Amino acid sequence: MTIYSIYKTTNNINGKYYIGAHKTKNLNDGYMGSGIRIKQAIKKYGRKNFTKEILYEFDNSEEMFEKEQELVETGPHTYNMQDGGGGEWGTVEKILRFQNLKTMSDKEISKEPKKIKKSNGGNAHYEKYKETIKRVARRNYRKRITLLNEILDNKSCVHCGESETMCLKFYPHDLKIRRITKNVGTNDKSRQEVFHLINESKVLCSNCWIKAYNDLIEFI
Repeated sequence: MTIYSIYKTTNNINGKYYIGAHKTKNLNDGYMGSGIRIKQAIKKYGRKNFTKEILYEFDNSEEMFEKEQELVETGPHTYNMQDGGGGEWGTVEKILRFQNLKTMSDKEISKEPKKIKKSNGGNAHYEKYKETIKRVARRNYRKRITLLNEILDNKSCVHCGESETMCLKFYPHDLKIRRITKNVGTNDKSRQEVFHLINESKVLCSNCWIKAYNDLIEFI
């Protein structure tokens, strides 16, 4: 029986860890992770100084990838290289751009990341799971955007009182908040920077945001 798992490989010497997704028929197959940093660490410290634990088991790849995107985060305490996982496939944005390569001009293709061009037809792993990865990525993207709307719900502009959620923004960090929200994992720990910026911001409607940005209004 095929098992879709989320595992955690921990360095017993310094406590750093790596979280990844793995499809297998045997949970004890010795697989410790394929990320560049975790491989380098195992080579440096020795395999015997690492412990692997299975965090979750699923019967389909969609749930596995969704949980990976929820749990994986970067930082000095992990060997993971990008929030939300994705490993050697690169960011979701790069994966989606790859789909357009066949219709792009040579000049446009030359500007694409080397990792994607080098694939020349697609990474075999990605080609196998591309629809699942894209579906999970879109669902988690919606979750990230929904988070901001939920925070703004029942709030109003501190200057004019506008309460329509779609008109509200975080001043002065709205652009940064939305950019980070699109890229970080979906758990609260990954969103810490987002929450920090939100706490430092005031809620303004789009019109008052422009006025405040251009010093046309003042507010406390």
